[in-house]
Amino acid sequence: MAHLTDRIKHSAEAAAGKAKQTLGRWTGNRRAEDKGSRQRFVAESKKLGDKVIHAAEHGRSRVRRWSHRRPDMP
Repeated sequence: MAHLTDRIKHSAEAAAGKAKQTLGRWTGNRRAEDKGSRQRFVAESKKLGDKVIHAAEHGRSRVRRWSHRRPDMP
């Protein structure tokens, strides 16, 4: 359950960062735009970390693995 609450919290942080970034862009406030951009980046990074942890806990990889015998290669 903690995983779900973390995902919700990080999504809310990303949305708040997007709002700050957009507001800063509209008002011409470069500092607010940069702060929102950083907040959004941090939140998106945390969300990615949550996905990696979730995949590791469940023993699966979400990364597509390429076979050395691809059909389009001789």
